[in-house]
Amino acid sequence: MKIGVISDTHDRLPTFRRAMALFARLKVDAVFHAGDYIAPFAAQLIAPDVLTLPIYCIYGNNDGERQGLNTILPNLVDGPLRIKMHN
Repeated sequence: MKIGVISDTHDRLPTFRRAMALFARLKVDAVFHAGDYIAPFAAQLIAPDVLTLPIYCIYGNNDGERQGLNTILPNLVDGPLRIKMHN
């Protein structure tokens, strides 16, 4: 099982897109984002209706627009987040 891990994207869409393209090329089975998306428009890149694989995400210390972020990522939670995955 391959897992893509990313954090601190801070609205840097070109970098965020490159990371997601890398995850696609590597054929990861899930993506974990450890917070600091910053704005909902950045989180849109990994929204459940855009990303076709499981995404697990937590809030970062710079995520101030929580209501907007939660609208885009309904599974977004305060950390820590524990996930049990099987291959």
